[in-house]
Amino acid sequence: MSGNLSRNSRNLPGGGTSERSYGVGLFSTYSLLPGGALQPYLIGGAGLERLSVTRTLQRLEGTTARSVSLVEQTSASVAAGGGLISRLGRVSVFAESRVTYFPGDYRLKRFTMPVLLGLRF
Repeated sequence: MSGNLSRNSRNLPGGGTSERSYGVGLFSTYSLLPGGALQPYLIGGAGLERLSVTRTLQRLEGTTARSVSLVEQTSASVAAGGGLISRLGRVSVFAESRVTYFPGDYRLKRFTMPVLLGLRF
C-alpha cells in the first residue's frame, strides 16, 4: 500500500488556457514476477482530485496578465496501471504509468495517463 500527492498541468490548444490537477491517493501494487532483476507489477487505487481550468488574459497595450478560473471541481478518482521496478542496493528505481479516471464536469478532462519515473527507499 502506498500513497501519493501529485500536481499535473498542461496547456490547452488555443493559447492562454491551462488545466491543472492536484490529488492525493492510496494505491496497492501486485508483483507479477517477484525475484527477478527487473520486476513488472500492477498498481491500482483511489483518491481525491482538485481539477481546474484557467485562462490568462492580457491587455493589448501592456503585458499585464490576469488569470480567470473557468471551471473548478473536486472529485473522487480511480486509477489502474502497471510498471517496472529494479532494486539497486537499498534504493529501487521504478517506471510506471496509470490511467486515472475523474467523473464529473464534461468541460474538464476525464482521463489522464502520466508516466512516472522515481526512486523508492
